[in-house]
Amino acid sequence: MYNHAAAIDAELRELHAGAMSQLDRAAERFEAGQKRLYRSDGQPIYGEAEHQQRLDALLGEFDGMTGSVTEAAEQAITDGKAELARMDGSSPMDTLGESELSRANSLALFVREDCESLPSHELAGRVRSALAGTDRVTVILWDRYLGKRLDATRGSTGSDPTTAALFALRRELADRLADSKAKDKRHRADRKIESAKTLTGRVRMARSKVDGGDAAALAAMRERVRSFF
Repeated sequence: MYNHAAAIDAELRELHAGAMSQLDRAAERFEAGQKRLYRSDGQPIYGEAEHQQRLDALLGEFDGMTGSVTEAAEQAITDGKAELARMDGSSPMDTLGESELSRANSLALFVREDCESLPSHELAGRVRSALAGTDRVTVILWDRYLGKRLDATRGSTGSDPTTAALFALRRELADRLADSKAKDKRHRADRKIESAKTLTGRVRMARSKVDGGDAAALAAMRERVRSFF
């Protein structure tokens, strides 16, 4: 049977192993320190003021240890959102190396002029030639400047029978340049963000538990003592 809570916990330990281990250690240290505040009969060892002082120290230590967990989760959220923003704003030009960028700069003017001035049937032939080759730089340039030409004509049917063919060629250019791993990258970024949000919730839950744990621990100890008689 599928256990949703266990699946979430497994994902957190996969994606945030260090932070989850830190959270576990913080809870264990608090619980161990809390137990040392009571005698075996469940009564506090120290007077009320000193007991509270020691409890506050334990809570402070817990907050110090889990603060880094919250920071790590918030950073993971920031990083995930930045990754999504980079993907949304990315351009095929971003994938070119230094020498390729140099070639692109030297060819850009010619490709732009062709896209702006050639009749549609001749332009279609140039684009097909680029698609038939293996030069990624020229494909990127044709995609860029053909797109600008088509954007200017979008919504106008015109009388040129090759205009529809140019739109189809633009789709072929885009398909050639598409990142085959983009969907997986976006899924990983989304997963990273959501799991980090869950992690911050775990920290809040753990803090709430230890904050109210002293009274609960005292009641449990007293109940165990009563059961002996």
